[in-house]
Amino acid sequence: MRVLYTSAHHLKSFFKVFYRMVLSVPELNIHLHRVSLRHVPPPPTQGRKLLIIGTTSRKDVLQEMEMLDAFSTTIHIPNISRGEQLVEALEMLGSFQEKERADIAKAVKGQGVWIGIKKLTMLIEMAVQMDPEYRVSKFLTLLREQGALGSIPI
Repeated sequence: MRVLYTSAHHLKSFFKVFYRMVLSVPELNIHLHRVSLRHVPPPPTQGRKLLIIGTTSRKDVLQEMEMLDAFSTTIHIPNISRGEQLVEALEMLGSFQEKERADIAKAVKGQGVWIGIKKLTMLIEMAVQMDPEYRVSKFLTLLREQGALGSIPI
């Protein structure tokens, strides 16, 4: 996954060009307008700056769309590859109780792990919706179903 930073000016320029490209397709024009009203924040107040952070696992797509140049910095964040890193990430994200994290640590010990932080947060959100007694088993099942646990040897 990559974290991308950009200025509002570059992003605004990109959307102006993109908007001109789809101007001839009314359905896209209406859709883009609705999305921009809902998701693009108003400009910052005078004297304040706007920081936009984007995450993607498809840098090549941004490059093809010529949008990558709008971001001033690209930071590569590697996937979680060890059980210790997984437990550390769970602790930082704070979604599981200490006992739950200990149970997860015990379950992943000696197994390969391979998951990006974006997908990990999605799986955590799915697991914490369960009753507390089923959270750990649900989380471990989701990891296995996604091929993130036990698929990579240590």
